[in-house]
Amino acid sequence: MKLSKSAIYLLYSVLVLTLINTSVFGQTYTIPFAEKQPAWVFPLWFTKGDGQKDTVYLTFDQDASSATEDSLYGEYPIEPGDSEFDVRFGPNWKVFATDVLTYGFILSLSNIVYPFFISYDSKLLYSDSLPGAS
Repeated sequence: MKLSKSAIYLLYSVLVLTLINTSVFGQTYTIPFAEKQPAWVFPLWFTKGDGQKDTVYLTFDQDASSATEDSLYGEYPIEPGDSEFDVRFGPNWKVFATDVLTYGFILSLSNIVYPFFISYDSKLLYSDSLPGAS
């Protein structure tokens, strides 16, 4: 099957626009165990020296509560395994859901092997879902 020149240009244009959209605006991430997805999800990926990985999620949503747990967004205690690599916000959360982005947080790491690496998608810092975005 031979494609016409206009079909090839159309496919090429769609591919380029998709790549530009992903590189400029970042990817949309979800929390796999949340009942409702927050407006903004910022995963922090941790990799320890022996290759094991773990992820925690910093989230923002106007309906979230900074004062209480938001189990709707996946912010609830999850018991860690004794021997597995584990990263948490505070004592026991994989998700930190808030309606105000002025809070600090504590990260707890268990069974760490050095060196360890933290990675994130910096394009998410420019999201329209954040307060004050224009």
